Amino acid sequence: MLPISRSIFSYSYLLCFFMFALNLPVQHIDAADPEGEGGTPLPTANDPVSEAQTLILGTTSTENFSFTDVYHIELSLNISGNIELIATEGEVITVTLEKQARETTNTKEDDLIRDYLNNITFTGTQSDDTLQLRIQLPDSSPETQPSRLSNTEALQAVRYDGLQLKCTIKTPADVSVKLHAKTGDISLQRIRGKIETSTETGNVHLGETLGNYNISVTKGNIDGQILLTQGQNKLETQNGSIGLVVLDPVAAPMDITAQGGSIRLRLPENYAADVEVESEKQQIVVNLPAQFDEETGLTIINDGGPLFRLKATDAISLLPSSSSGGNTSADVETDLIVDFAQPVPQVAQSPAIDGNLSEIAWQAAALLSPFQNPDGTDVPSNSTETFLMWDAENFYV
Repeated sequence: MLPISRSIFSYSYLLCFFMFALNLPVQHIDAADPEGEGGTPLPTANDPVSEAQTLILGTTSTENFSFTDVYHIELSLNISGNIELIATEGEVITVTLEKQARETTNTKEDDLIRDYLNNITFTGTQSDDTLQLRIQLPDSSPETQPSRLSNTEALQAVRYDGLQLKCTIKTPADVSVKLHAKTGDISLQRIRGKIETSTETGNVHLGETLGNYNISVTKGNIDGQILLTQGQNKLETQNGSIGLVVLDPVAAPMDITAQGGSIRLRLPENYAADVEVESEKQQIVVNLPAQFDEETGLTIINDGGPLFRLKATDAISLLPSSSSGGNTSADVETDLIVDFAQPVPQVAQSPAIDGNLSEIAWQAAALLSPFQNPDGTDVPSNSTETFLMWDAENFYV
């Protein structure tokens, strides 16, 4: 009996192990595919929505606030979403909150998401001269939420990366702002006042804004057209580029840092500043009337003025403003080395080093001309031309 018992036990054990092994792939697929049978992960909030994706739209909320005695507006958006601030006429501040999410393959879950979106609200509280806006998410309290949202597990199920908000604030122009977006872009149009904005993942756009600036971006770009008032200005991105056009000749101190990217400033031709430049890749272009002060290490533009501190991983360029303002979007690739690169041809026949540039070998060389005076103005009275070429062994100038 003992051998038979052992045999039955062994076969039973093997049968259980075999059935368990058959279930392993199914369990693994379920863990990797929480969305259902589609097998495609849900897109994150920053992913573009394809034509095939359907959006769940929540009810748009709009509320008006009196601008009387309001000098500051504050908003911190801790859910994925964009903030847009637009200057308008009148004495009313209008706040509009749009809510959306990407549809899933689960109808019941979509219903939960729709209810969740509809229960996202905002409030505005005025304290002294500040209007403080708050976005309120649904909680799990049965006293404050509909029964379908009172279940904590159901709430957690719908809090996924597909949620996206857009908060649009239309306000009279003369107001200071303090805005924060956890994941999303911030755009300001024609605001006149102190501007303090920050985003962890997103871009900041400044559209003809006037004031002092304190802009901080963890991962993203800063771009736009600005006017300055007196006072210190600080603009920084820890992983991105900065491209700005200064619209008027009023100079003010600026501290600009672009880690992992480049800095491109377009300034009026008569703009005056002392510039401290630090490029890790030693890519620096100054196309304005300027001279280098060896004693201080500063680049003096138009006889000097307020101090600019510019620090970037890639190229730093100071260029004159064009009449059209130019394309300043920092997310457009602007490799300054490519912009100012001169192709140098390779020649098969080496030239004789005798000062005679009429021989055949020099006819294929690249020509650099015309040159300007050291201060960047006019062509020197003694014109200069430079010829460049190379062969398998030497580089010729």
